[in-house]
Amino acid sequence: MSRWVIRSLDCWVIGSLALGLMQTAGAQVNFSDIQAWAGTGQNQAALVIDWKSGSAPQSQVWGYRWDGAATGAEMLAAILQSDRRLYREWVPGFVNQAVFGVGLDRNENGFSKFDPADSYQEGWFTNGFWAYYVDVTPSNSLPNWTFASSGLDGRTLLNGSWDGLSWAQNYNASDPAIPTPISAPVPEPGVWALLISAGIGCIALRRKR
Repeated sequence: MSRWVIRSLDCWVIGSLALGLMQTAGAQVNFSDIQAWAGTGQNQAALVIDWKSGSAPQSQVWGYRWDGAATGAEMLAAILQSDRRLYREWVPGFVNQAVFGVGLDRNENGFSKFDPADSYQEGWFTNGFWAYYVDVTPSNSLPNWTFASSGLDGRTLLNGSWDGLSWAQNYNASDPAIPTPISAPVPEPGVWALLISAGIGCIALRRKR
């Protein structure tokens, strides 16, 4: 084999390894990448939701901030309150807040279970279930997922926690995929009106001065 061929093979191997490392590094998601946040406080955690279906990115991530103590259920409730695109149903009659259905309004025209552009998965007794994953060593970047030993309301968040809801079709559970940070939700019309009014008021005060 000629030296030129050997050098070419060496370059190809080195280049392939470098590209793989770049792709792996680029695939990581940190808290600084998260765009949609709920709550306020010194502590922060992340919630990844993976619908495991469709052509669009199916794994998304939201952030949550708080002070004091908080649970996974409180994080989900705060994110639902702050982002109207997200929808969930609890398992009927289940006391520990097990998730039955989760949806996302992807085209921002109002969520519907029957809109093919939106994401939605539901199940518990049939079809599948929403598997709940947590991290055991909080960090700024995605953790090694561990299947949760409790429900959302029994999960105590730590600063730097990562939680994940991953759809398990036909009860085959797998870790949430590396998420795409979802964009920050657009404020509702009433919020925009309030901001505009505040802006107009500030301008009027300045002119009076």
